[in-house]
Amino acid sequence: MRSTVNILLGFSLIVSGLSMVGCAGHTRTKKISVVAQSNRQNIESAEQSLELFRRARFGELSRAQGQGGENWVQSLRPDWVSEQQDIADWNARVAYRKGNTAMVLENLENLHRRSHTNRLLSALLENIDQDAPIRQSNVNQGMMSLELDEAALSVGFPVVKMNMMGREFRMLWDTGATENVLRPEVAEELDLVRSDVQFTVMRQAAGYIVRFATSATDEMALGTWTNKNVPWLVTDLSTMDEIFGKGTSRIDGFLSPQLLLRDGCFTIDRRAKRLLLGFGEASCQGMMVSVTSKAPVFTWNGEVYTSARVNTSPELAVQIETGSPVTFLHSDASRYLPRGAINGAASAAEDDSVNIAHELSRRVPFQVAGREVSMTTIDLGASRTSNGHDDIGTLGTDLLLNGNGVVVSFATMEMGILSASDAVASIQ
Repeated sequence: MRSTVNILLGFSLIVSGLSMVGCAGHTRTKKISVVAQSNRQNIESAEQSLELFRRARFGELSRAQGQGGENWVQSLRPDWVSEQQDIADWNARVAYRKGNTAMVLENLENLHRRSHTNRLLSALLENIDQDAPIRQSNVNQGMMSLELDEAALSVGFPVVKMNMMGREFRMLWDTGATENVLRPEVAEELDLVRSDVQFTVMRQAAGYIVRFATSATDEMALGTWTNKNVPWLVTDLSTMDEIFGKGTSRIDGFLSPQLLLRDGCFTIDRRAKRLLLGFGEASCQGMMVSVTSKAPVFTWNGEVYTSARVNTSPELAVQIETGSPVTFLHSDASRYLPRGAINGAASAAEDDSVNIAHELSRRVPFQVAGREVSMTTIDLGASRTSNGHDDIGTLGTDLLLNGNGVVVSFATMEMGILSASDAVASIQ
């Protein structure tokens, strides 16, 4: 029986800076329930598990929990959330991920009006067909291959062509996106109905307002693979224009692999310049066969993580972002760096608005999925403290695609970086 924990304790939107932390989750085989603390041993166990979570030590947390003892999540619940609301929040988000529209709506009725989950999911479902499943796929087994844009891949971005409403769009295949995203210009060009959403997000003693919109389309297609009844987040992507421009090479949106391939897998084949998609556990097991060094995959807040070591640290969770061309450390990784390794960091780190990479005085080893590289910089900008755990680092395509490519499997919850000698799975 598998014991790897698939942590689905929250729901976040990286592209808009919004994070909504929920308080329930599940292992690979069962839901995490909030258990009353009945004795000192349980309390100490919960505190130890919570500390592992806060320090992003997901691998140890998985091994410590096994198939039970997940009551540490009680400590993450806001004081205005009841246990019933906590369960409804968990059920609503899991139902959304699975595409079960009816169950989402049923659980939203039990959520507090202040719940970000309620407001966001209500907006995402507002323009879809609420009598049909969300993101209904026409494929549930086998493999297929899509062409990747050669120019974009050469600078670290896996970009595929998507067909929708008779038009072709360039979409970034990005595990850093926790929702499928369209830029406002696309929504305007397609005359899509939009619902505006606004949140106040607290960060320590301050807060900021996040604004975006939601929409929906009847269908989207990647080659012969179609998804029907698709919700979309609509938000500004002007930062991508600095790289790709606003013309025919612009990026029209992001696709979230963890939403679209929730029981599948993918390989970014750097040499063949192809995106290989696998549907179902059997296909994903076949895709992982060629990987000589594997690492576990965890999900939290809709984000995708794997285990890594920074210098002499224990295994820490780092975010896998196929939409980031660079691998870098975040401020919370500084606790594991050698003394004096950060040059001139103190003054810049005091300004929470500064998001800047600082040069390290020495090379720091960074190990992930059987690979070791030397890190020379650290980003000391404001950490995403609302995630509830240390923000250690981003695993980008400069490392993920350093060999033949990368394989990520949500069906088996593991990943691997293909070396130059590793074979890439092929469609039989």
